[in-house]
Amino acid sequence: MSNRFLRLVWGLKTCGNPSQRLLLAALADHADDTGTCWPSEELLCAETELGVSTVRRGLNALAARGLIEIHRKAVGMLHRNNLYMLNGARLQTEQRTPVTVAAVRPSTAVTMTAVHRSNETSTPVTMTGALEPPLTPNRTIRPLRVVSKKDKREAKEVPPFELAAFLSRGAWENFEQHRIRKGVPMDDFTRWQVQARLERFHADGQDTDEIIENAIVSNWTGVFPLKSSTTRFADRGVTRPILAIDKLRRTA
Repeated sequence: MSNRFLRLVWGLKTCGNPSQRLLLAALADHADDTGTCWPSEELLCAETELGVSTVRRGLNALAARGLIEIHRKAVGMLHRNNLYMLNGARLQTEQRTPVTVAAVRPSTAVTMTAVHRSNETSTPVTMTGALEPPLTPNRTIRPLRVVSKKDKREAKEVPPFELAAFLSRGAWENFEQHRIRKGVPMDDFTRWQVQARLERFHADGQDTDEIIENAIVSNWTGVFPLKSSTTRFADRGVTRPILAIDKLRRTA
């Protein structure tokens, strides 16, 4: 908490409306000596008894007037709150009366004379007084490490890749070289994923070599089923009317 910024907030000539002054006072209550704080919107709502939309509008209005600066949390960070910085220079210029903020001076010895009865002599008493209450140390913002998908893959124990028997080694090596030319070479985690997709297509009766060749010709980095649906229903029986008519014509 910074008493300096609280005094500046309550000394403003005008603050737009009472809710904005209350919101600014809540920020000053959380701010350190530099005017920096990062309370969550839920905490500000609880302390000011204002709604979420009112708090957001009030923060944007204070930022538009230059009384505070809002540093939005970066996308992908792990649930970090916004950073708010109170503008001390702007707060001083909008005071009801000019305010001069003196620098904090070290504690000085104050000599006072104690009052005694008439039959006793006066003796000096030395007291150590502080001009202002002790200040809290500045809180530092530690950079958070963004965990990427690659880091999550490396954290998992991926077994060494083994090519399935239903896949052609030549077609698979061609697909590996195609991914390298595209600038996205495969690791073991990606190889297992691609092979699992090809295994599903193979179970549907599709030609995996043709699927791989189609991906290379189409300049794709993934594998997709063929558009023709005749092979998909070859082993499952004909279930569509048009395919049934075509089958009758072929057998006639």
